[in-house]
Amino acid sequence: MKKIYTCAVLSVLLAACSTEAVTEQPVQIQNTVKSTAQSTWTGLITDIENQCTRQSFKTTEELIRYVESAAFANPAFAALAKKGYASPTAAELDEVKHTDVAELIEQMNYSAAAKTYLYRLWVTYEPWTADPITDTALSAAEWELLQILLSYGDDPDDIWDGKRRIALAYGYQMGKARAVVFAVLAGQAVKTH
Repeated sequence: MKKIYTCAVLSVLLAACSTEAVTEQPVQIQNTVKSTAQSTWTGLITDIENQCTRQSFKTTEELIRYVESAAFANPAFAALAKKGYASPTAAELDEVKHTDVAELIEQMNYSAAAKTYLYRLWVTYEPWTADPITDTALSAAEWELLQILLSYGDDPDDIWDGKRRIALAYGYQMGKARAVVFAVLAGQAVKTH
């Protein structure tokens, strides 16, 4: 009887230890995936841009098709596009390129809190009064967008006079894949005649 009791106690202890080890692993994997996704965002845009060779296009539609072709050749982009993707139009690109930044922010489909962060980032150049990570008025997607924009930084070769990041934010409203394409298009738009 004493052996059965000892075996039962050992079995419970072993089961508890193995359950604890299993529950720790997914948490570590989740944190790793999140930090990897943020650090590779700019790499994905750069990879696609590097696939776009220097050539000119007669129309904006030709440029869009060319950039999308290069983007879909990238497996990381193709995975993003599976979550939903619609091609940008020439009219959307013109809107981002020629609309005043403050007006464009106001037209975007983000919360008032997210628009405030974007406005301070690109219009008034004021520091943020709150840390976006603690701002409960932001959705998870808006918080992620702000982190991506901060990690992307300013591009001194931005052909649209500083509008590459806002092109990314404009595209992000309709998905991550679209944000990537808009950012690449902002850098390639000079190729149209």
